[in-house]
Amino acid sequence: VYHKWLFYFSNLILQTAMTKNMQKMALMTSAVLAGIVLGADINQKTVHADTTNTNSNVATATDEQAQAQQAVDQAQTKLDNAKQSQTTAQNQVAQATDTQNKVQQQVNDAQTAVNNDQQTENQAQQALDNSNKLLDQAQQQAQNTVDSAQNDVNNAQATVNNDQQAVKDIQNVDTTTAQQNFDKAQSDLTTATQNENNAKSALDQAQTEKNNADNQVASTKSALDKAQQDSEQTDTSNTKINLPAGYDWNNYAQYKNEIFKVNHFVNNPADEQITFTLGPGHYLPKETVKDLSIYAAQLWNPIRKQFGLPEYTVNDGAIEMAMEHAKESQDGNLVDANNILSKFNVSGLSRTYTCIYPAPDRTTHRTVSLNDLKKQIFNSALELLIADDGRHLIDHDTKSISYQGYQQAIGIDVDNKGQTYWYMTYTDPTIKMTYLPSFLAPNKVYDPNGKYAQLAKTTYDVPAVSDTTSHTVDPSVLTNAQKAYNDAVSAQQAAATRLEQAKTAHDQAVTAKNDVQAKFDAAQKALDNAKADAQTQASNLKAAQDKLAQDQDALAQAKSKLNTAQTKLADAKNAHDEAVKTQTSA
Repeated sequence: VYHKWLFYFSNLILQTAMTKNMQKMALMTSAVLAGIVLGADINQKTVHADTTNTNSNVATATDEQAQAQQAVDQAQTKLDNAKQSQTTAQNQVAQATDTQNKVQQQVNDAQTAVNNDQQTENQAQQALDNSNKLLDQAQQQAQNTVDSAQNDVNNAQATVNNDQQAVKDIQNVDTTTAQQNFDKAQSDLTTATQNENNAKSALDQAQTEKNNADNQVASTKSALDKAQQDSEQTDTSNTKINLPAGYDWNNYAQYKNEIFKVNHFVNNPADEQITFTLGPGHYLPKETVKDLSIYAAQLWNPIRKQFGLPEYTVNDGAIEMAMEHAKESQDGNLVDANNILSKFNVSGLSRTYTCIYPAPDRTTHRTVSLNDLKKQIFNSALELLIADDGRHLIDHDTKSISYQGYQQAIGIDVDNKGQTYWYMTYTDPTIKMTYLPSFLAPNKVYDPNGKYAQLAKTTYDVPAVSDTTSHTVDPSVLTNAQKAYNDAVSAQQAAATRLEQAKTAHDQAVTAKNDVQAKFDAAQKALDNAKADAQTQASNLKAAQDKLAQDQDALAQAKSKLNTAQTKLADAKNAHDEAVKTQTSA
């Protein structure tokens, strides 16, 4: 049993040894113990046999007993040594066991440490993962804070920029330009008003001069008429047309040669001194046209009276129509007599006639004398006495005869081409053919409320012409009277031209002044608006500046928050980087 225990103990030491040195020690100890036990066992068996033999053979010799005893003593000594070795081995086993236990404890402690280290490592890894996650979250939060702070800074900066611009806009409100524009407009208005006043003064002066010239013409004309009446000469040949013996209007053509044999125009030196310039913008004065119309009526009335027709009268309506025709022609326009009649609200039943003489084109200016004009009218009248059907001054055709009995007014004018324009308008607004039934409506001649009707209210006498007029007067009286009249007519024409120019200048001045007045009104309104804006902006400036200061403070705070957030973000990034570095090193 004992040695079995030793083997068991030895094996236990082998099993529990944790190092190679401990295993070697255990093997050596087991071998020694095995040897000792085996030797002791053999000796014990030998002793046991010897003892048995001695007992059986009492006769064994004493020396053999002594040797046996010595052998027993030696065996005992060996046993004691073996026991001592066993004790030593047991002590060594105990020490080995203790060592094993310590080693085992160390192993257990190491395993526990390993387990604890693994758990710690796991916990550390979990903590690291959590730390990384927290760091990532902190970094993201820091980044979000930075982004939010940056957005706040941007918004605050935009607000400050807008506030600064608003302050600049308010401070830039300036009435200087508006004031300068107003001052200039006011100066321009003053100048334009002065120009208008000057033009009005010039117009009034021109009108006065024209009135004086008209009066002078009338005065000198009266003096000339009287001088002519008193002059010693027979002048009836120019104011009377003699008809050939047996003249018949139904056979007027056969009297062509006779008409020019018995009628001759005698030039009047006094009339030759009175001249007029005709052409575009230059027309016969109305007073002269009136005199020529009266002269034409004086030529025709004796003839019309001879044939039982009403005598011609003279009024402003017929005169103005003849003047309108001549004016349009001299201005270079092609004129239709019906258009002229329409302008004066007169129908086509009125008589018109144009007698054409060779002359320069219509754009040419032409100077003629009063004697030339009268001669042209005189010869035109002779032409009409032998003209084709349709020349109606003595109602050649039966149609005209059908209207006989109705009085007509005559107007005559001459243009720069030498054309003579005759306008003969019935003085009644309606006429009717004598052979038509009474129930038929009469024909309308002119509008009783129209232009001609209004002008026709002004009429002029047509003096009768005596057969002879003979007086003896100082020739210089007629010459002087004629010169005075000529000068007066020239002055009248010049005054009329100046009056038209003054009217044009005044009209232009009024138009210019109205334009400047409109600009002045606009400048006044602009200045008032600018002043009102300036006053309003001045009130708003402090509020805008206060708002700017507040917004600038908000911007500074936003920037401070941004800086703090950026610092935290940098710290979070550094912490994250350090944690990653530590984890990598571990």
